[in-house]
Amino acid sequence: MSRECLHFEKLFYLWRVLSTLISNKLTDIHHIQCSYTIFNTILLILQSQAICNFNLFCM
Repeated sequence: MSRECLHFEKLFYLWRVLSTLISNKLTDIHHIQCSYTIFNTILLILQSQAICNFNLFCM
């Protein structure tokens, strides 16, 4: 696996962690806003990693 894909996997893991944090902190509006800002940034980065295996999304 290329370095780009390893980087992709780290971002995907962070994305999963953030998703969990968001779902566990639904009453904390500020936390949600900050998390979604990071979340959307990661999504933009993931979209640029087209050479990687997007089947990761189905895990």
